[in-house]
Amino acid sequence: MQRVVFITLVMLLLAASAAASSACADGAGLDAYITSYAGFANACQIGDKLFYNFGFTASTNPPGDEPFSSDISVVPDPGDGVTNPGIIFSGGGFLVFPGSILDATITYSVATLFGQASIKGYSLTIAGSHTRAPLNLGSGSVTESLSTPVVAPLVTTVAGGGGTLSDQAAFPAMVSSTDVTTQIHLQSPAGSNDIVTISAIQERFAEEAIVPEPYQAFLLGSGLLLLGLWRRQTPRVNP
Repeated sequence: MQRVVFITLVMLLLAASAAASSACADGAGLDAYITSYAGFANACQIGDKLFYNFGFTASTNPPGDEPFSSDISVVPDPGDGVTNPGIIFSGGGFLVFPGSILDATITYSVATLFGQASIKGYSLTIAGSHTRAPLNLGSGSVTESLSTPVVAPLVTTVAGGGGTLSDQAAFPAMVSSTDVTTQIHLQSPAGSNDIVTISAIQERFAEEAIVPEPYQAFLLGSGLLLLGLWRRQTPRVNP
């Protein structure tokens, strides 16, 4: 009964704050997030968290095939509907063909709705694949680093035959906000015939240590893998 009352009160508070913070756009490109949600005053809301100050950089070696921010789709992840929200980055942009290296970085900030120090747990889940499994001649990894307090980054690697992989941790003390840096690194040796793909990255922030629920990222990853593999290998010049 107490849990029902608590959830009801939280939902009422969230509804009351909706006028001040708009819901984060569902399925918009990362470029739209960078433009629309710049600064805390323009933050968008997922559950009881605010997200803002998005940024993106990418490079490839050889150059010219790095993804644009518009190639990355952003999906709000409500978690349990109230206090375990997060965000998913997905799309066909994070892949390398043999002989290529890709480095990309996504940054953003997350804060509690009313400024209370209640962010305790966080998790990272990725979906990815190798075309040369189980040899896995190439490599792919995602590193999630958080600014406050100083904690060891979460590192998740595309291993085995691919699929969904997760890691999770907790802050030593609850915080009200943090800056997030997500680094994506992919590479495949020339002649290996191993196309490495990371098709979904799911990050969550909760009021307690959490166990990742990778099902949504897995579905996104499996559905977007073919999109990634079909991305043309034509040289492009970032604007």
